[in-house]
This record gives sequence, structure tokens and C-alpha cells, in this order.
Amino acid sequence: MAAARRVADDTVRYYLFPKLAENANVKLQLEDKLESYTAKLFPLIASYIWQDEPFNLGVVEAQRDGMPPHLEGITYFGDNVEDEWFVVYLLQQLTKEDQDLVVKVEDSDGEFLLIEAADHLPKWLNPETSENRVYLYRGILHIIPKDGDAKSLDQASAPTVTEAVATLRSPAASTRAAPAAQRALSKRVEDQPEKQRQSLHRAHCFLPATAVAVLRRDPQILGPAVGAFVARDPLDLKALRAMRRVFLGGATRVMAEVLFTRCLYAQLRQQRFAPDRRVGWNLPPTHSPDFVAHDLGLKLACGLEILAVGANPAGDGDNPQDAAEAIVDDVRWKRFLKSLTAKGYFQGELEGSKLYRQLLQRAREHFVRTFAAGPSDAVDGCARGRLPAAARVAKLLRSVDVNVEKLREEARTLKPPDDERWMEIGPRDLDRLLESYASRGGGGDHKEAVDEEALGTRIADGVKNFVRHVSDYEGAELPSGAARRGKSGAAANGAKVDLDADGFADAVSAILGEILFFSADSDDHLEDSDDEEAPRPGDPSTLDMRSYMDLMDRELAGTDVGLSFEREPPARPPRRRPAQASDRSADDEEANEDDYRPVDVDLTALKNILESYGGQEGLPGPAGNLLSAMGIRVPRDADP
Repeated sequence: MAAARRVADDTVRYYLFPKLAENANVKLQLEDKLESYTAKLFPLIASYIWQDEPFNLGVVEAQRDGMPPHLEGITYFGDNVEDEWFVVYLLQQLTKEDQDLVVKVEDSDGEFLLIEAADHLPKWLNPETSENRVYLYRGILHIIPKDGDAKSLDQASAPTVTEAVATLRSPAASTRAAPAAQRALSKRVEDQPEKQRQSLHRAHCFLPATAVAVLRRDPQILGPAVGAFVARDPLDLKALRAMRRVFLGGATRVMAEVLFTRCLYAQLRQQRFAPDRRVGWNLPPTHSPDFVAHDLGLKLACGLEILAVGANPAGDGDNPQDAAEAIVDDVRWKRFLKSLTAKGYFQGELEGSKLYRQLLQRAREHFVRTFAAGPSDAVDGCARGRLPAAARVAKLLRSVDVNVEKLREEARTLKPPDDERWMEIGPRDLDRLLESYASRGGGGDHKEAVDEEALGTRIADGVKNFVRHVSDYEGAELPSGAARRGKSGAAANGAKVDLDADGFADAVSAILGEILFFSADSDDHLEDSDDEEAPRPGDPSTLDMRSYMDLMDRELAGTDVGLSFEREPPARPPRRRPAQASDRSADDEEANEDDYRPVDVDLTALKNILESYGGQEGLPGPAGNLLSAMGIRVPRDADP
């Protein structure tokens, strides 16, 4: 797919198409939109702890790849996919405010928004047919419909982005995705800021004072620093033997509070690292209460050191405050600052207060990175408008003010760190986590069946619906949600599975000839009958398909294959009057001796699938995948 070729792994790319006046300057209009969108989102962007790169936008005024002039951004989210969904949340907020804004977002999987709503999409929509058809518009998901019937869709070319944007803005077009698809996507995106607040972890770190000052001045450095340490290579380890930037000359270290995301904290904690003795950074014993703080501080300082060493020396000569101070008279900065004030970014702080100055400095630096980026910041034609984290660290280390005494005083009043027991996941916690993922987009129809009989019935009915469900040539499909709740899969899709038994038998006979139908003389099991007058049950002339299958079941009943099936309970013999019982013929007595019981198909299927599920021993497997897809959760075995 074209989208998958354009976007790197663990990266989300987004395109914003605002409505532009035809006779006005395109670049100026896009810059005005960029200023407006950035001012709206900046409070959310600045308070969010990013895994690596923050949300960013740049102006693309030239038409390319079938796209009109637009704003474009790229964010590398690494191991934390929540950053990707926070970007979607930000874009959704913009489309709610600007009713004419159309947004296209994709990653290495292509139109990843469809993954969350996969159970509620039209059958014709798949990765091959979804190119340039999926957009966010006015806060909801829109899908450009196909032209013609599904058979001609593969031959039809995908619409260009320009055509798709025009279709979305057309009052006559019906592009809204199904309500179930909207709910599935909303459940994944809604209230993202609160979700991140719940995923924060407050920890103590024993850090060089300069490192504390750098992190407070630019909190967005935390993610790149952790990433640099986790991805260290032999050249980085060589630089860590000296620690000449962050821990120069055994710099003073202080205890400080650092706010991590759980993803960043877990990445740092699981690393095993011992410092070079020449650095002079001695760790306490592992059983010491201070070990975690010292260990985290060491790793975080090493990450900052790796970033500082990796900065481009040619780009480090300028004072980092020069560009920020030069924007004071910029009209765009004044509008940007006014918009931030109106949106409550400064939290009601008085102008000139300490917190106000800190927030103002962050806003200035973000404005410089976004609006004053040079040509070297352009990537694939998109002015991404952000300085590399390495250059930012190198500049901050040279210019940041460090008040060691104040940091030591603050260390005495630190609150206790957060408990890290959330890193320990037990079997029940894992079950709840998997159940929460399985219930996404399912409309809440995933209640646990605690009654064993009801659970067995659900499994048997689910397998039966799966077998009856009509699929196409591309492979077997699971029944829809309606089918799982009791309707047959065929009925849910408007088709009935009907087998013409006689026609099937004729077709098989035409292929195999007389081999299929055996004669009585060649069957040893039928030679035991002493009644030559009665019609023979195996006579091919009297067989229809169902009778033949019943006869075959009887023949297999005594074999190893037949014994592997579960049988129906024996039928209770009918009551007879004494006179009738005394007149029973020899044939009746022989019939009573026949202990054949038909196969219980439902019980056999239930037994086999539960045995397969138990054989997985908690690991992924075919039975677990099938049950999960049918919305059935088997409770954990209570036996020790």
C-alpha cells in the first residue's frame, strides 16, 4: 500500500487541509492557520510527556502527490503507541473547532484508524481499497464511498486527496462512517489527556544539578534522553566513560523529583547498567532504599550525556535565547501570545511571576521551533519546525542557571515516590487487561459467563454459527456481532447455507464411480445378518445421502475414530404391555441388542475446543483466538 511505503515504522504522519480562499496568498493563509492551530493545541502539547517527538506542524504550499496545499507533521512515537492516539485526539479537536478542516492521518500500517473499527466496516473496505478514503472531518470518522459495485472496485483507481476533500465538503455526499465504527474509534480516542495523567509515575532521581536544571527548563527532553540511553551503542558507551558534559569533574548531585510516563519509567528501570569506575559515580547496594533513585539518576544522566555528545558542533554556537528574544516584535508572536492568554495557558498567574516566566519561556521556544525553522529542518518537503533534542541539550547545558543550594533545600521536602507495583502483572491482572482490549468496539457485549452450562451452550452455538457462516473466496470470516448474539451467521448476512444432499451424492458418485457405494457381499460387517428376507439396510438402491451417512456412522462407531466422538445418551425403551412383551419377535430382541448411539456434535465440538484451549496453557493459540473473536471468554481454571 502506498501509505505504508511513505511512513516509517513507529511514526505517525498527518495532513491538515484547511479551506483556503482562492484569490489570496496560499502561504500566508497556511501560516495563519498554523498559528491558530498551534495556539489552540499548545497547552495540551506542552503539558504532555512525549515518548520522543512532540506534535508538530509545517507549511507545504506546493501541490504534490495529488494533495492540495496543506499543513503536515510527523511524530515518532517509538514504543509508546499512546502518543499516536494522542496525536489523533489533537487532530480531532481541531476538526471540531474548524468545521472546514479535513485531516488525513496514517502510519506504517496505512489507515490505522480502521483497525479500531474493523468489526463495523463495509465488506468492500480493506487495506487495498482504503487508500485516500479515510479522513477526520468535523470531529468524526468519514469514509469516501466506492463508485459502482464491489466487483469493479479493485479495477477502479483510488481517489486523489484533492477529490476526496472536495467530496467531504459536498453537502450531497454521504461519507459518515457507521455509528458502531464511530463508537469504536471514540472509545479509543476519548479523554486522552486524562488517560495520560493516570499513566504518570512520580519518581526520585539522584541527578547532577545541571541535569535537574535542564529537565526543568525543557521537560520534553526527558523522552529523548531515555530513548538515547536505551538505544546506546558502543560509541555511546565510549562517551559515557568520561561524562564530560553532564557530570563534569564529579559535579554536585542532588535528589530531585522527575515525572515519567509509565512507559519511560519501565524502559529505564528494566535496563541493567554499571558506570565506569573512572567516572566516580558509585551506586549503593541493591538492597538499599536509595538504590532505585541512584540507579534512575545514573541512567537519566547518561542519556543526557549521549544527547549532548551527539549534538552537531557547528550548530551549537548560537545563544539559545537569541532567537527567542528576537521574536519580541514579531506580529505573529504577539498574536500567538494573545491567543495563549485567552485560552488560559498562563493559569491566571500574574505577569512577571516565576511560573509565568517559565510558561512564557516555553511558549517562546516552541514558537521559535515552529515558526522560525530554517530550511535545514525540512523533511520530505515538510518544514517540521523543531530542533533536534541533542542540540537543545547541548545549548541548555552551557546556558542554564544552576542554584545548588535551592535544589538541596527542595530535596528535603520531596513527597514519597509513587509505588511501582503496577509493573507486576499477575494472571488475573492480565486477564482483565486482555478482556478490556477484546471488548473495544464491541458495544459492551462481553459479559463473563460464570454458569458452566450457559458457557458450554455459547461455545457450541458460536462454533455452529461460524461453520454455517457464508464467506467469500478470500477466506473464512467470523459472523457479525448480531450473529454472535444468537442469529445464525448466514441469516445475519442475508444468505442461507443449504446443502442439496442428493445432488452432493450424485456429484461425488460421478467423481468416484462405484467405489463410493459398496455392495453387501464385500462388507464383512453386514454378513452377520441371518435375516435374508428383510430389506438390507446397506442396499445402495434404498439409500439417500442421509441414510448413507447414518450407515457410515454406524460402521465407524466401533473403531478408534468412532470412539473419539461423544455420543448422545441412550434412548429410554418404550413401555410395553405384558401381552405385547410376550409376543416380541426375534427381530425385536436383536434390535434391543443394538447399542448404537448417534454422535452428539455439539458436545464433541465443545470437548475438542476446550481441550485445545487447555492445551495452550495460557499462551496464544487457535482455540483461544477463535473464542475471543466470537466474544467468548473462558474463565480461569479454579483448580490448583
